[in-house]
Amino acid sequence: ALAAPHPERVFIGFELYLPSIATTLIKLENAGASNPRVIMADATAGQDHLFGPADLDELWTFFADPWHKKRHHKR
Repeated sequence: ALAAPHPERVFIGFELYLPSIATTLIKLENAGASNPRVIMADATAGQDHLFGPADLDELWTFFADPWHKKRHHKR
């Protein structure tokens, strides 16, 4: 929802779960957003390797899960 109205920005998302990536890509295509990038990697490791100290304007974290659940072991 945020990417399509801001084509001048680049949005980068990290995700480990392939079905979630597929769903996200479909939603991005339907929204007409061509500026997001989706990386299949752990966000902490990815951000350490891809970005320097002043490379990001904003950093948002979503769905941090503080406890483990059996149904999430596949992730």
